[in-house]
Amino acid sequence: MNKLVSIIVPVYNVEKYLERCIESLLNQTYKNIEILLIDDGSTDCSGAICDKYSKQARVFHQANRGVSAARNIGLKYMQGDFVCFVDPDDYISPYLIEKAMDSAIKHNADIVIFDYSCIKDGKVIKEHNIQAILGRFTEEEYLEGIKHMLLFNEFPNYVWNKMYKADIWKEISFPEGYTYEDVFMSYSIIEKANILSFIPDPLYFYNQDNPLSITGKIQSLNSLNRYCAVKALQKKIDIANKLGIDVEKIAVTCLKEIIETIYIDYGDLRLTEAQRGNLHSYLVAQKSYVSLLNFKTRILAWLFYIEKNGLNDMGNMNIKGNIQNILQV
Repeated sequence: MNKLVSIIVPVYNVEKYLERCIESLLNQTYKNIEILLIDDGSTDCSGAICDKYSKQARVFHQANRGVSAARNIGLKYMQGDFVCFVDPDDYISPYLIEKAMDSAIKHNADIVIFDYSCIKDGKVIKEHNIQAILGRFTEEEYLEGIKHMLLFNEFPNYVWNKMYKADIWKEISFPEGYTYEDVFMSYSIIEKANILSFIPDPLYFYNQDNPLSITGKIQSLNSLNRYCAVKALQKKIDIANKLGIDVEKIAVTCLKEIIETIYIDYGDLRLTEAQRGNLHSYLVAQKSYVSLLNFKTRILAWLFYIEKNGLNDMGNMNIKGNIQNILQV
């Protein structure tokens, strides 16, 4: 059966690369596709370029709300049986959809994962090798193996190097207002999958020329972005607990990120009081892992605890004992 594949492209200020991206979609050997171009309030000629292709693609324009909101528009209006995402400064092999569909049908896969190449100045500078990573697993072990590797950053969690059954996105949307949106979605989507397949060929070309990439390939270190990273790590911990995986390594990484986020927020004040409260609460709740931090970071953890809760909360009569409890020294 000739299944329809939806290709969702969020677009923002990529006039230099957009036509190359769209042409790569139109040149697919698998022809039963729909292309959804979501212009996220571009201030360059990107919106006009989208309109140029309005006969070959479905074009949407919205005020600037971010990549997650743009992708969510695509999810809302897509009509395909399968869906994949392409960033507007990247491009794909003409065989990507055909090979992905062959794999999906052969394995009845919920998600098909394919390899990618990193491109700079029009040249391949690095080829990712999924086969080398997955070679340690049998096909029956792919799902649990990839879940484990995603949790420990051993497997790329990009949303764009995969094709998905459309049904898997029901009741799921990208978290708006957050960076690291791919991280959030990878865990949620993989949780819903029953069968995975993979293609060892590099079918996606990841452009590293664009310093203003819509997916935030260069993330600023402001406290809000760091807070988003903390929330993604908390999502990791929740999933690891469900899978019965030891969370110690993830929890320690999360605590470090929390402390750095609080520290940065003292300078840029980007977080709300509720977000700051979440960070402090989590710091206290995970204090059993504080002993695994280095001494300087433990000192900062204690200072942030004092700043939030005050000396009285720690007990004026036993400050030394409480300090030792927090610092584990």
